Amino acid sequence: MGLITLHDFDNWNSKAEIGYMFNKKYWEQNIMYEAGEKVIQYSFGVIGMHRIEALIHPENIASNRLSIKLGFNEEFSL
Repeated sequence: MGLITLHDFDNWNSKAEIGYMFNKKYWEQNIMYEAGEKVIQYSFGVIGMHRIEALIHPENIASNRLSIKLGFNEEFSL
């Protein structure tokens, strides 16, 4: 189906990076949004992170759309 990860933990700055991959067959079913919400809540509430980052290719429209829906803000683009 897919996966969602937290990685590249920076405990000094209380931040981590989120990554996700999801089988296209399951897109548009809100599953990854719900999973992402839970992982983000866990990151802030249990682990104590203050910042979650997502590195997304500008042409990855689905991932960009999901990150916006999850509340991420674009800081810069290369």
